[in-house]
Amino acid sequence: MTGIAIRFPLQQVHSNCYFWNMIASGKHLLHTITFVLLFFVFCLNSSFGQTLIKPQVLDNAEWQGFFAKHFHLKNIRALKTTVAPGDIPYPTVWKYEGDIDKEKKGKYLLFPAGPDADFLVMPSNNNVGTYLLYFNYPHPEKDFVEMNFMADSVICRQVTKDIFMFQFNDDGFKIGGDSSGFKRYIFVSTSGRLASKSLVAHTCVVTLNSVDTVRSLVYLYINYNNGAAYKKNFRFDYHNYLLLTDLNDMEDLNGSIVIDSVHYCPIKSVEEATK
Repeated sequence: MTGIAIRFPLQQVHSNCYFWNMIASGKHLLHTITFVLLFFVFCLNSSFGQTLIKPQVLDNAEWQGFFAKHFHLKNIRALKTTVAPGDIPYPTVWKYEGDIDKEKKGKYLLFPAGPDADFLVMPSNNNVGTYLLYFNYPHPEKDFVEMNFMADSVICRQVTKDIFMFQFNDDGFKIGGDSSGFKRYIFVSTSGRLASKSLVAHTCVVTLNSVDTVRSLVYLYINYNNGAAYKKNFRFDYHNYLLLTDLNDMEDLNGSIVIDSVHYCPIKSVEEATK
C-alpha cells in the first residue's frame, strides 16, 4: 500500500504560526491592559483598609527611659515642658502616676510616627485631660502638645501612608443614662501637621470608608449604634488639612456628631522639673 505524504508550504506554516502567535500575544496584551486599568482605578479611589497601630504601654522605667534616650534626661521624677504663649493653659509639669493611680494605669502610650518621630499620650496630673504630645527628633520645632477630654482609652489608625487618625474614648461620660460616652477624632501626619478641626461623636463610631488619592480625600464612615450609617458625609482633605461635610445642618445627625476645634500648642523645650 502506497503511503500518501501531505506537505504544506513552509511559508504557509510560518504564516499560520505567526498568525496564532499574534492572537495569543493580543490576548495577553489585552489582559495586561485590563489589569493595569483596573489597578489604576483601584488606586484612584481605594479602600485599602486602615491599619491599627499598636502602642507601647509604658511603665515608669520605660517612661523614664524614653526621655533619657531622646532628651538625655536621666532618671527623672518629673518632666517640665515649656510651650508657646497662648489663651489655653497647658500642663507644664508631668509626672508618671500609672503605678500609684489605678485610673492612670496603662494610659501612658507610645505610638511610632516614623523612624525619627513619636506620639506620646499622657494623662494630666490634675485629672482634667488626656494630652497627645508629638516629638520630631531631627526637627524639634515641629513638636506640639494637643489637649483632649480625659480619655479612658486611645486608639490610633493609620488611614493613609502619612496620616494617622487618633480616637480618644471617654466611656465614663453619661447623658441622661445613655452609656455611649464620647469619642474624639483628630488627624495628624507623620511630620506633625495637625488638622485644626476634629470630630466629636456620641452614639456612633467613625471609621475609614475609602481614600481618593487623586483628590487627596479620606472619606469617613459614620456608623450608629442603631444601625444607621452615613458613608461619605464627612471627609478629610489631607492636602489642605480640612475636615469637610456635605451636611448644612448638624441636626441631620441628631446632634450626635459635631466638628470641633483642635487645641494644641508648640513645645519649646523639654527638661527635668526641679520641683
